[in-house]
Amino acid sequence: MVRPLRFGVLAALLVIAAQPASAATGQAMATGLQYFPATVGIHKGDKLVLGNFDAASVPSAGHTITETTRASRPRFDSPPIRFGETGEINGVSSVPVGTYQFHCRVHPGMRGTLVVKPPPPPEPPTPR
Repeated sequence: MVRPLRFGVLAALLVIAAQPASAATGQAMATGLQYFPATVGIHKGDKLVLGNFDAASVPSAGHTITETTRASRPRFDSPPIRFGETGEINGVSSVPVGTYQFHCRVHPGMRGTLVVKPPPPPEPPTPR
């Protein structure tokens, strides 16, 4: 009777260990009509947020992070994020591994790079 219980616990631990870690959130900020950092690195599946700390953007509509692409629709984009606000960049979590250029739709001279790396390996279960 003990043997099936041990097997059940082992099976449950293996299932839990196989679950993907929850997505992390990468961060970028806009300041001085620039992105900081200029190159943002995240893992596939992560989220990305932009904080607007750029007092120069106060009279404008804010800042965005928008993929620079020749395609009809960018794979990731954000609504304008006003001074003092933080907003999530839509579509980032589904972008494939690779390197992407982005810009601000409001201030086209603001440019940056997004590097999407493979997901990290799952953490081993902690022993009891």
